[in-house]
Amino acid sequence: MTVNEPTPPLDVSLIIPAYNEEGRILLTLRAYLLSLEDRWGENFELIVVTNNCSDKTPQLVAPQAASSG
Repeated sequence: MTVNEPTPPLDVSLIIPAYNEEGRILLTLRAYLLSLEDRWGENFELIVVTNNCSDKTPQLVAPQAASSG
């Protein structure tokens, strides 16, 4: 059994609601990431909440989340 060290608290949590945003979600995420990294370094989280999308928004967001961890 290993004990995980606690992670330091984040300075910023940005929650983005997204409904059928496949045409612009990746540009939006890139813009927010650049801005947040410039201001907060790596001490932030960006949360995208997709709710009942009928387009490919969730499929576009999922790889971004996996690659940022």
